[in-house]
Amino acid sequence: MFPHEHIQTAEDRSWTLRLVEAISTAETENLDAIKTSLIALSDPRSFAPLTAMALDTNNLPAVRQAAIDVLLSQVTTEAPEERKKWWQTGDEIIKHYAAAKFERTEIDIIETILAEPESPYFADALTALENTQSEEVKYQQVLIEALKHADPDVRLNA
Repeated sequence: MFPHEHIQTAEDRSWTLRLVEAISTAETENLDAIKTSLIALSDPRSFAPLTAMALDTNNLPAVRQAAIDVLLSQVTTEAPEERKKWWQTGDEIIKHYAAAKFERTEIDIIETILAEPESPYFADALTALENTQSEEVKYQQVLIEALKHADPDVRLNA
């Protein structure tokens, strides 16, 4: 059991690596508390092990997704080549992660996804669009249209 309130309010990074390790063994109901603590800590030491956990297809999907949820809330340092490599995998979990982490260097891929509003990666591409910090008019129209999308995740990301 972790003292999540203390970890979060004190931003006590001495817990970081134990929390990362706990993700892989946590019961589903404990994952949210662990994720919340790791997000509050925003400790760069967690990025490599969380990325490894997310990429490991031997891990349970819930564990991989928990690692990704933490990573998506952080400013990570992966290179564009890594994101493109992840995008080219057949692994749906990693493809969603890559799409959400795309930056201006991958604008061609973002635009391809945004051209297909029914793409399973459309909501992720909207997140990536925010990463580009682009306020071009053509993207504003995409965001406005996304507010009418049937998928609530797409509307949320718009």
